[in-house]
Amino acid sequence: MPMKRIKVTPTWCFSDEDGHRLDTNLLRLLGAVHRHGKLTHAAEEAGISYRHAWNLLRQGGEFFWCHLGRNGAWARGAVIAAG
Repeated sequence: MPMKRIKVTPTWCFSDEDGHRLDTNLLRLLGAVHRHGKLTHAAEEAGISYRHAWNLLRQGGEFFWCHLGRNGAWARGAVIAAG
């Protein structure tokens, strides 16, 4: 009998003490923003709408208690900044 090949893909899971879970698409989106420098291009690479990308940033900011966009704006080429 031939050997079966199995692929194991570990994933990140972030949850707080109340059981709220972070959507891991945010991590994919943030990586794409880092590479492209624009939310529109990052959303396209992540395979999500621009509106959903904004929602992920808002939800991520609420989860981590910080703003993920400098001055809360991306439209004028703002960059990611925590704090």
